[in-house]
Amino acid sequence: MELDWGVVVRAFDLLLKGTWLTLILFFFSMLLGSVLGLILALMRMSRYRVARWFSLGYIWFFRGIPVLVFACHTGAEPRTWRQRSGSAATCSCSAR
Repeated sequence: MELDWGVVVRAFDLLLKGTWLTLILFFFSMLLGSVLGLILALMRMSRYRVARWFSLGYIWFFRGIPVLVFACHTGAEPRTWRQRSGSAATCSCSAR
């Protein structure tokens, strides 16, 4: 099976838009994650007990949740998991 380069050429503008959107999302997610991580790190080193407890609780909560469980309970699972009715992913993600 060979790649049909005509399809790639026709969809090149969509590919560029998708690449640009991916880079923008990457940049803002890194920025948001860095800022949030810095704030939580400063809160964890704070002399105020409430700030330390909040940051420790937040970190404990999100470290303790496996990614698959989080995705299933928020409805963020990919559509391809639901294509086979007998798959384990469908069974585990549809039991909400």
